[in-house]
Amino acid sequence: MGWGRLHRRMTDMKITDLRCAVIGRHPIVRIVTDEGLYGTGEVEYTKTYLKPRVLHFHEALIGEDPTDVERVMLKIRQRGSFKPYGAAVSAIEHALWDIAGKAANVPAYKLLGGKVRDQYASIMARSARNVPATGPGIMPPMSNG
Repeated sequence: MGWGRLHRRMTDMKITDLRCAVIGRHPIVRIVTDEGLYGTGEVEYTKTYLKPRVLHFHEALIGEDPTDVERVMLKIRQRGSFKPYGAAVSAIEHALWDIAGKAANVPAYKLLGGKVRDQYASIMARSARNVPATGPGIMPPMSNG
């Protein structure tokens, strides 16, 4: 796809729907566009009550250009961005970046500054009070090697 066609596609695209479903205990936000693209954002499982908070922004998003992420985020933050709307706003922003990446045909992380590391160290922390040392689904700590 040439730049002219990509640019036209990115600037003519409009949001047509905002959805939120609780799958298991995880709220999932989905923003749908008139181009057939959609973006998703997820909220932590402790926020199962979030669906009405996400849908609070429905009217503000319809008709907006999802690739103009910062402008759209300024608009919805005017309607609420702290408790109880903070997690909803974050999930919507994730979905917008997902759409912007798909429209530009690049991973969203490239739009946000690119890859920083090829590898990273995994850190495992566990509290003896909260998590048993062994049991179903719990792996023993790995050696540093």
